[in-house]
Amino acid sequence: MHGVSIDPERRELARLRRFAPLADARVLEIGCGNGRLTRRLVGQPNASSPSIRTTRRSDRP
Repeated sequence: MHGVSIDPERRELARLRRFAPLADARVLEIGCGNGRLTRRLVGQPNASSPSIRTTRRSDRP
């Protein structure tokens, strides 16, 4: 993102796989930001998956 490599060694996904079997899993990522991790979990760059993004009350119009 913007020339910055986040998790270049891809450790995030490896850690998640140790805690839960991800094959054929349904994943709901809460506070997903730009969805980078969710897309990696699904394994497709343009995948669509349910997510919830929250904002602080003061950020609302």
